[in-house]
Amino acid sequence: MNTSAALPPLTERISILRWLRQNLFRSVADGAVTVLGIVLLLSLVIPIVTWALTEARWQVVIENIRLFAIGQYPIEYVWRVWVCVLLLALICGVSWGLWLFRQRAVGAAILTAFLLLGLLPGALSIPATEKVAGFGLMLPSLAWLVAMSTLGALGYAIAARAPARARKLVGPAWILYLPVCFVLVAGLGPDGLLATVGSNLWGGLLLTLLITAVGIVASFPLGVLLALGRRSKLPVVKAFCIGYIELIRGVPLITILFMAQLILPLFLPDRVTFGPISFRPEIDRVIRAMAGVSLFSAAYMAENVRGGLQNIPRGQFEAADALGLTATQKMTLIVLPQALRMVVPILVGQFIGLFKDTSLVTIVSLLDLLGIGNTVLAQPKFIGTQREVYLFVAAIYWIFSYVMGAISRRLELPQSASRR
Repeated sequence: MNTSAALPPLTERISILRWLRQNLFRSVADGAVTVLGIVLLLSLVIPIVTWALTEARWQVVIENIRLFAIGQYPIEYVWRVWVCVLLLALICGVSWGLWLFRQRAVGAAILTAFLLLGLLPGALSIPATEKVAGFGLMLPSLAWLVAMSTLGALGYAIAARAPARARKLVGPAWILYLPVCFVLVAGLGPDGLLATVGSNLWGGLLLTLLITAVGIVASFPLGVLLALGRRSKLPVVKAFCIGYIELIRGVPLITILFMAQLILPLFLPDRVTFGPISFRPEIDRVIRAMAGVSLFSAAYMAENVRGGLQNIPRGQFEAADALGLTATQKMTLIVLPQALRMVVPILVGQFIGLFKDTSLVTIVSLLDLLGIGNTVLAQPKFIGTQREVYLFVAAIYWIFSYVMGAISRRLELPQSASRR
């Protein structure tokens, strides 16, 4: 067959009127529903936009932006938080270049939004009259955000120029990032650049992200182990895993948080003695909250992973046995990678829910993002600004949730392509 003589396929001419007719006004009923929806949407959007532009007192957000970001974290150690942000920007830039290279416009929009944030007065800036722990690092927020954008672009360029080497380094970088960040924020000693900062001073978005990150990192391996234990042939292991999963899933998260804050200290001994050393064991409030969130999330993680394991065809197990693989090799090389890939949307959905559920730590006297919002509302100058504060907090939660959802959709593409 002469392919050069073949005519190109017929295509319909696309226009705005054709698109409207096909999607919104295909029939009389569709047109009526479209008009009704537009009227309802305008009746809601116009008052909200008018209020936001003319009546809202956004000064409550502008003047308290540092509290929303880091709470009462000492101003002289804010550079530690910025170092964590810079490291995150570099790693995210490399990851973006490897996995989201087609989304350049979104990346540029995010960097622009951060730069605009630096123009707000008091946005994590360090007054020029203060010394920073003897380090002499006195930079305004805009300078830090410019550095962050530069490192993000540098990471993207590294991934584009050397993708093979970047793939080898990005995994360990993500694994090491959380411990390094935790050490920077908490400190190591009583004096110096890394002087200890008590967790009672952590707050705002900083505390929310730390609890979320620790909850995700700690609950993931624990949930995988619980899922494997529930499918185990050992009666004791299987019974323990089933009992733990069903018990935790049968109570709300706030109950776990109260138990971690109030009941857990009752099980600790009054004194612990090692020879001449004697001390009273105590667990930090933030650590207890992180432990409660991690244990709660692990139970749901286990059920999600178990659903993925049950969807693996029996032939995969038989093929692994035919190759002479051990039980550990079969599970780590054959079964688990396929099972986790199947449940990526469910896992990301759970991570998003975990991020939003961290707002419950406000009830146990931890000033996370929502807790800081309630504290700001108690300022006499900003009484009656509940709508502005809660709308700003809701926007922050939505932005992070949307980013995680977008990453989830990007991770699903290789799986869907392989299935086709």
